[in-house]
Amino acid sequence: MKSLLYDSHLEGISLAPAYDMISTVIYESATKEMSFSIGGARDLDDVDEERFKALAASVGIGEKLAMNNYHKIFDRFESALKESAKELQELGFGNAKTIAERILIARKKVL
Repeated sequence: MKSLLYDSHLEGISLAPAYDMISTVIYESATKEMSFSIGGARDLDDVDEERFKALAASVGIGEKLAMNNYHKIFDRFESALKESAKELQELGFGNAKTIAERILIARKKVL
C-alpha cells in the first residue's frame, strides 16, 4: 500500500511521510522492519537510494523528481531535526534534544 499526498490544486503529488522510520531507530530493541515497503524493502537497513528509485517508478513519479526530493530531504535532515528539537525543548519537552541526538547517532549507523 502506498500513501500519496496531493497538493491543494491536485496538480502535485508526493509520498506521505514515513513516520515509523524515525521513531523506531533510536531503540536498540526495536525491530527495523517497517510497516510498509520502500522499493520492495521492509527492513530499514535495506533502504537505499535505489529502493527509493524503485518506489518512485512503481507509483509513477519520475526518477529525476523523486531523487531531487530524496537528496533535498537527505541534505536538510540533520539541521531540521536539530531545529525541531530546540523548538520542542523551548516548549517544555526537556528530552527533545536527547532524542534528536539518538536519532542522529542511529542515522549514522545506517549510512
